Amino acid sequence: MGGKWSLPGGFIEFDEDFLTSAHREIMEETGLSIKIISIISVVSNFFSPDLHTLVIVLLAQKMSGSLQPGDDMVKLDWFPISGPFPPMAFEADTHIIDRYSKTKMSGISVDNRFAVL
Repeated sequence: MGGKWSLPGGFIEFDEDFLTSAHREIMEETGLSIKIISIISVVSNFFSPDLHTLVIVLLAQKMSGSLQPGDDMVKLDWFPISGPFPPMAFEADTHIIDRYSKTKMSGISVDNRFAVL
């Protein structure tokens, strides 16, 4: 979706668990190493009639690295949770940001020992 923004994310590789995938995707897309804190939501993303994905929304803390856009991005930036936000590419991202900003939910903790890093 050219010219619009989205939260970092991607697909889980066949041999990955979802936590390992999150670490890999964040590193590839942002240059940051993270610590996953919790699962804050699970939502559907309807891209097209033949592509429907399940989005696992994770709350994470930056551990190291410097913010730099991945090779498939034009720009990468931080926005305050209070907004304003740029035009978002995906309805699920707008829902996630809105819900989190209103509730500041802590989510369900994850056990990072199950990530194969």
